[in-house]
Amino acid sequence: MWHIENPLRVFSYAYKRDVSKNFSLMCIINEEKFNSFRNKDDFVNLINNTKGANLKNISIKNPNNPAKLKDAKLITYEL
Repeated sequence: MWHIENPLRVFSYAYKRDVSKNFSLMCIINEEKFNSFRNKDDFVNLINNTKGANLKNISIKNPNNPAKLKDAKLITYEL
């Protein structure tokens, strides 16, 4: 049987939730997938112009081989 870990635990090396905030949203997306979006530039502009939103380049462990890293984007929004 498979057990699914909580994403906050799995990606604790990439994101720490700020418990003093009333709302926290975290999204990790593979860089290859992110770059495939047609409206990527609009999305980046939205993040840059939204208070509390942030876009960061990170490396995550490859799910198929945790010894290797993959490029990804960390999108956060906190209030």
